[in-house]
Amino acid sequence: MNRKIIFHAEGEKYYFLLNDLVAADWVLHADIQLPDDIIVTKFMEIHQAFLHRLGRKEKSILKKMTTGNLAKIVRGWIILYRRTLHELELEFPRSIVCTDMICSGINWSEKLKVSAVGLMLIDHSSRYAEYWAERSVKTRDGYDSLQSRLSFVGSYVYKEYAKLVRRGDLLILDGFSNGVTSYDMMLFIRESGCTPDTFLFDMKKSNWRLERGNSKVVEHIFRIYASLRDNDWRFLGSR
Repeated sequence: MNRKIIFHAEGEKYYFLLNDLVAADWVLHADIQLPDDIIVTKFMEIHQAFLHRLGRKEKSILKKMTTGNLAKIVRGWIILYRRTLHELELEFPRSIVCTDMICSGINWSEKLKVSAVGLMLIDHSSRYAEYWAERSVKTRDGYDSLQSRLSFVGSYVYKEYAKLVRRGDLLILDGFSNGVTSYDMMLFIRESGCTPDTFLFDMKKSNWRLERGNSKVVEHIFRIYASLRDNDWRFLGSR
C-alpha cells in the first residue's frame, strides 16, 4: 500500500503547482491530430482556467495570433512537455513503496506515474516546455529550436543543471522573472563567450540575473557545459 501525502502550500506557490499538474495531465491525454480550431479552443479553455486560478488576465498577444500559428505552437508545447514529463517519470517513478502526492483531492502520482518527490520538481519540466512556447510566440525563429530542445532533454547537461535547480543551489531568471532553462543557458554561454569571471556582467547585459547561487555554483555550471564536445553543439542548430 502506498503512503499518501497531501500537499500543503499557500498563495501562488500552490496554484503554480496545481497548474503544472493539471497541464501535465492535459498534455498526456491531448490529441494533437485534432483540427487547428478545436485544439486551439481546448488549449485556450485550460489556459484561461490557469490565469483565473492565479488571478491574472490574458495578454492580447495570443488573441492576435492566427489559429494556424497558435495551433502549431500548442502542438509543439504538448510534444515537448510530454518529453520532459517522461524524463521525470524515468527519474522518479511511482512504485508500491513510494509516497504519492494528493493535491486538491486528486492523486497526481497515480495519474502521472511519478512519485511525490518527482512531482515536487515538476516546475522544472513544465518550465522547459513553457520557455520554448513563449519564445515561439514572441520571436520570429523561436519555433525552430523545437527538435534540438527535444533532443537535449535527458542529456548529461540537462540532468546536471536540473539537479542544481532542484537542490535550490541555482536559480537564474530572465527579464520577465522566468527561470532560464538548461538549453537557453547553453545558448548564452556559447554565444556570449563569457567566462566564470565575466558571467554576472554578461548576464546583466542580457537582462538576466542570478537569483540564487554563488561563485562555486557558477564554476560548476561551466564545468558542466565544458563536457559538451564540439559535435554536441548540434543542439545549437536553432534558437
